[in-house]
Amino acid sequence: MPLRYICPGLTEPTLSLSNAIDPIFDQTQWEFGFFTTYNTLWTGITPALQMATRLLQSEPVMRSLRKLKYGQRRRDGKTKKTYLDWNSADDDTTRAIENTGVRNDLIALATKLRFVFGSFLDHGGASLHHVPSQIQAMHLVGLNELGKRYDLSKHGNTTTLRHDGSRHYIVINDAYRQFYSMPPANRTPFQNLRTAWVFASSLVHELIHAFNAREITDGKENFHEPY
Repeated sequence: MPLRYICPGLTEPTLSLSNAIDPIFDQTQWEFGFFTTYNTLWTGITPALQMATRLLQSEPVMRSLRKLKYGQRRRDGKTKKTYLDWNSADDDTTRAIENTGVRNDLIALATKLRFVFGSFLDHGGASLHHVPSQIQAMHLVGLNELGKRYDLSKHGNTTTLRHDGSRHYIVINDAYRQFYSMPPANRTPFQNLRTAWVFASSLVHELIHAFNAREITDGKENFHEPY
């Protein structure tokens, strides 16, 4: 017998996915002409950015960011590797205080972080597990390797790109721009869901890298990540 007949008071759960987009993913963060020719593109990527916002605000991601902000760098005497030692109390009060600090740092990071579309170059030395064309996105503290490791899409990126290290960039595989530039009728719901999930998770993954390197302003990519 169907459950609804046994428990007539049981109702379907209400979906609660927020339409909010975190300011760090706002249109102003994209070096792209969304307000003119590419309204279709912005409309297309909006669900992915809503999903990225939920991921960014989730406890597992916030926990990672808290560890990066409040953890102390230690060097293991045997392996000579650097790691993060994080001993914050795991209680609601401490989490709330540290989350506020993380959010303030994300607000500051947003002032110098921009998103661009591009392609990743293959110089013939890629392994089967690291094919440049399959890279979803990459965080950069500068554009020193432009034309060497990656090129930027000519389809809408503006001319305000900075090469002095004062601005960080997340270069996103141009395949996403091409996909979301297609008319919605040419994309199936399954394709939209799958692409939105990979796009959103890739953005948040690279944003964690950017958060770790948020104090770097010289554009040099030779920094070490202790994780």
